[in-house]
Amino acid sequence: MDCGGYSDICNRYAIIILMRLLKIVFIFILVMTGLYILACFFIPSTYKVERTEIINAPVDVVFEQMASFKNWDAWNPWKAKDPDLKIITSPHSKKGAYWVWKGTLAGEAKMTLTDIVENQLLTYHIAHLKPKTYETDGTITLENDANKTKVTWVEEGKNPFHLRYLNLLANKKTGPDLEKGLVLLKQVSELESNILQKEYYGYRIKETIYGGNKIGYIKKSILIKDMDAFFAKSYPKITQEAKNCGFKMDGAPMGLFYKWDYVNGVATVAAALPIMGDSVLGNDCSLMQLNKQKALVINYYGGYKSMTNVYTALDNYVRNKKHRFKGPVIEEYITGPKQQRDSMKWNTRVWYLIE
Repeated sequence: MDCGGYSDICNRYAIIILMRLLKIVFIFILVMTGLYILACFFIPSTYKVERTEIINAPVDVVFEQMASFKNWDAWNPWKAKDPDLKIITSPHSKKGAYWVWKGTLAGEAKMTLTDIVENQLLTYHIAHLKPKTYETDGTITLENDANKTKVTWVEEGKNPFHLRYLNLLANKKTGPDLEKGLVLLKQVSELESNILQKEYYGYRIKETIYGGNKIGYIKKSILIKDMDAFFAKSYPKITQEAKNCGFKMDGAPMGLFYKWDYVNGVATVAAALPIMGDSVLGNDCSLMQLNKQKALVINYYGGYKSMTNVYTALDNYVRNKKHRFKGPVIEEYITGPKQQRDSMKWNTRVWYLIE
């Protein structure tokens, strides 16, 4: 624009135009800010993302993958996204257990187990530390349907008033992570279920801690064919001797199995009863303190003469997981012929002590 001798007029005109443009921009920003603030009143203050998957595995198999954070390593979606993810987990699997991770893409966070109900429910709280600070609550619920399990994974959280728009994006951002995690959980659970059926005869073997107890016992090497008679005679004898010494019964009858010699038909076994007291036993009865230690356990239902598969399953598990068996084998007779006539309802808890 050639203003010629009217440069002052042109300059004033340009300033007026610029001021009008700035005013329009300011008004636009003010209106948009006002509209956003107004919209924030109508955007929910919290978000909730939910995904569901049907897994072809029994509920206890799926729960085992969830209950221990060390098992999450095989199916958590954040590790799948971030190969550089470093994880530290607490040694136990109960309320208060934690899982800390740090990665290039996954950021840094700490997950804490806030509640756990066997074969039903797990809840957690995540404190996200990097790249930004915020908190999330999660719930994973299980519904048992024969040999299938319906898994529902929910994550919930909230954002400050001025960031409520993020609640509208949560489903798109978090949903794929939950979907990926459920797909991986389905894969590892169904694989574990297949292994249980093929190698462990369908028995659910748990790695746990044997709590330890004091027992009164009678230990002998006997002919395998005389074993039933040995236990039948020993329990009343231990019971009577414990009463004579002021002991109290403290649990179900037990059998301890040390050595089997099938060639000669001989076994070294002990009949035992958990007891409480500070005295000593006599009359062929001895005392022993079974210490708290690592163990495998199976809850078996059925007659005592049909337990071959229980021991084969435990032996296979020890071999596959590369555990070292310590012995003795412990059988707890939770429910037996004295309480239940139907042998299919007899409950024997079998413990393998391991290092």
